Order: sequence, then C-alpha cells, then structure tokens
Amino acid sequence: MAVQDTNRDWGDKCRTPDTKNIMPPNTQDPPGPGETPERQLEVAPSRVYILLLRALWWADRHQVLLAVAVVFLAVFVAPMVTWKLLGTGPSLQDPDKFLGQGGVLDNIINKKLHGQPFARKVVVDAITKHAKSSNPHKALVLSLHGPRGVGKNYLSTMIAQALYADGMTSSCVRGYSATRHFKHHDQKNVRNYMDMLHEEIPSLVRRCPRALVIFDEMEKMPAQLIDTIKPFVEESEAVDGVDYRRAVFILLSNSAQGIIEEQTLLLRRDQRLQRENFRLKGFQKMIRDHALGVTSDKDGGKTNAAETLTPLPSDGPNVCSRQIEHPCVEPYKRPVRQNCYIFFTCTEYRQAFKETLCQKTVYECCPGYRQTGGSCESGTGLWQAELLKHHLVNYLIPFLPLEREHVELCVRDALTDMGKEKLARDTVLMERIMSEFYFWPETGEVRFSEGGCRPVRDAIDLHIKP
Repeated sequence: MAVQDTNRDWGDKCRTPDTKNIMPPNTQDPPGPGETPERQLEVAPSRVYILLLRALWWADRHQVLLAVAVVFLAVFVAPMVTWKLLGTGPSLQDPDKFLGQGGVLDNIINKKLHGQPFARKVVVDAITKHAKSSNPHKALVLSLHGPRGVGKNYLSTMIAQALYADGMTSSCVRGYSATRHFKHHDQKNVRNYMDMLHEEIPSLVRRCPRALVIFDEMEKMPAQLIDTIKPFVEESEAVDGVDYRRAVFILLSNSAQGIIEEQTLLLRRDQRLQRENFRLKGFQKMIRDHALGVTSDKDGGKTNAAETLTPLPSDGPNVCSRQIEHPCVEPYKRPVRQNCYIFFTCTEYRQAFKETLCQKTVYECCPGYRQTGGSCESGTGLWQAELLKHHLVNYLIPFLPLEREHVELCVRDALTDMGKEKLARDTVLMERIMSEFYFWPETGEVRFSEGGCRPVRDAIDLHIKP
C-alpha cells in the first residue's frame, strides 16, 4: 500500500499544476482571438516541446524503448512541425512556391542536356538573374530555334523543374502547342484563340507573378496571335492591372533548322571547330536574318533573302508552281534589201533581237509554308519577325544538330532512368541500339542524327525485353 501511495503522489505532482510551472509565462494560456498571427506562431512550437517533456517523464516511468522513440520524434518530427507552423519548411511542401534555383538548373543541364553549348552558356545565367531580380524591366523571353529532337522541349522541362517544385505539372506553368491549341487558321477560330490567351495568361500571372509560359511550334501559330502576346512581353509596369515583368516566356521553334544545320556542318567538318568554340553571335545573326527575311550585303544594304535561297525541286513536298511574265529579248529574222546585181535587188534576212514579255514557271513554297534551304517548312515566320523587329526577345538560342557521341549519351541516360545502369556500359548492346539511327551526310567524320535523340526510347525497346 505504501508503494501505491508513493506512485499516486508522483502522478499528482506531475499533473497540470507542475506542468504549468515548467511552461514559460507567455505559454500558459492558448492564444486568444485578439492575438496576432506572430503571437500564435510563437506559442505553438513551445507547446510541442512541453508535450515532449511530458512524454519523456512517462518514458522514464515505463520503459527505455519509449524514451528512444520520443527522442527520435524530438529530433525529426518537432523541426518539421515548427517548419510547418512558422512557414520556414522546405519549399517542396508547396508545389506552386517559386524556387528559382539556378544552381539546380545548371546541374541538370550539365548532366542531361547534350551537345548544346549555347543553352549552357545563356539559359542558366538568364534564368538565374531574372529569378533573383525583384523588379526586372520586362518579362524574360527566350526563343529556342533548331531541329527536332535536340533538346528544346527537354530544356523547357528542366527550367520548369528549377523554378517550381512540381515542374511542368505546377499550376504556375502553362504550355501551348500550335498543333494542339491553335490548329485552325480561319478567322473565327483565330478570334477564339485570341480571347482564350487574353483570358488565361493574365489570370495565370495575376495568381503566379513568376509564371512560366511555353509556346511550342511557334512558327505554326496564326500570325494574328502576336497582337495578343506582344503586350505581355513589352516593357510596361502593368497591362490592365497585371504586371508581367517577372514572368518567363519560352518560344520553341523549328524554324532556321536548315541554316543552323548547314552552319554547324561547315564549322565542324570544314573548319574542324569543336561546338564549344562556336560563336553565338554568328548563329544569332543568321536566325534573326532568316526570321526577318533579309540578309545584309557588303554595302550595308538589304536584299530579299528569298532571292538567294536554294532552288526548290519542282516535285518537292509543299512546292507550288506559277507562271510569271518578265522582260526578255526574242530573236527574229529582219529583212534587209540590197543590190544583188547591177539592175536587181534582193532581200536578205539577218538575225536580230527585239524586247518582249516572256513567261516562265517558278517554283515556290505553297501558302502557309516558308522556304528553308531546299525544302518548305510549315509556318510563315511572322511571329519571329514581329517579336524581333520590336526587340521583345531577350535571347535567341540556337540548338545544334546532334552527333553520334551525343546520341550515345542520350541512350545511356535513358537506360539509367529505366534502372538498367549495367546495360548502359554494354558496348555490344550500344552498337545494336545505335544501328537503329540514321545519320547524315552518308559519309564523312562529322555526321548528324536525323531526329536527334527523339527515337532513343523506341530504339532501346527494340533490343531490350521489358
């Protein structure tokens, strides 16, 4: 009975009266309705630790194992509770919280984006500076140009991951595709598209001031949409009460593919330069001139770039023909009378030329297509021309065609992501997978992959069983 009384006395001493003595004076009562949020946040973490003290006493009375569990809770759970209450926890708890982690983007690009030195040099610096600035002068506009399958969409995904915890699935990231969202070019549908953008983008930026907006296959979009997009990327503090200056717009385009590929082949094969030593300004000028449809000559004037393009094949896809009249000279026989004999004259016909109008057949890209090299691509290029003409694009970033070594790196990355790291080191398997790719030109040391790294997963599936 004495032992029972002693235990009961211990329990009485450790109940509410003694516990209140342990608590700091400002935590005795729950925060009232008149207290500020800061006052409530100060109280909450203290209560967590009071509960831990009580748990420790019960652990001492019953078993050591429980004490170990409580210590674990104190070390790992209490900080998380404090982070939650104070709002200082990891940003991953809020999928729409802006991260702006330039270091993460730099690391991802260096590991996952292959063969694109300009993206490494420009994008990381541009995104980091814009994310750190609390008052940029305008929205950041990145225009990515190049062939399919070389990493333009992949880089957009990396940027989204660096800016937001949920990456592309964040509600602060919005993507538009020309072939999915703007596939009809008639006036009625274009008007609906304009209304849609005028409603969705302001709503997005109003909710997420540092929103990320991506336009894919930009060259295929109706040119009239530029009137809707321009106000969002111009230098202005607010448009209809919405400030777009902290937002990021990424424009993806396959335009200028031909000139980028030709220039890369020239520098790599003929001048034997490594792509890391290419000059960015040279490529940017070519892209700009291609979009504007002009090329500078030696005298500083401008000529129509279409006049200097490669002749189109008469039977090529998306190639149309038409008859045109042009000034020309036409040979004819001009009669000339002269004395043949003393009393006789005769007529002699001599060749002469006269001016006239001739007709000829010209081959050009059909409406809705533009010439790139010796072929016709979908799109008019008016998007690029209008944005560049008004200096609304911050950075033009060329994406280069990929060589065999870059495709092999893509294959290894894919195998690693599939959990097959050992197969990534299998040289025999690598040769079999690489045999599924097509490279051009057919001969030579420098050859580029058709489709870049896009066929990688299909090529792997042909040689690896699930």
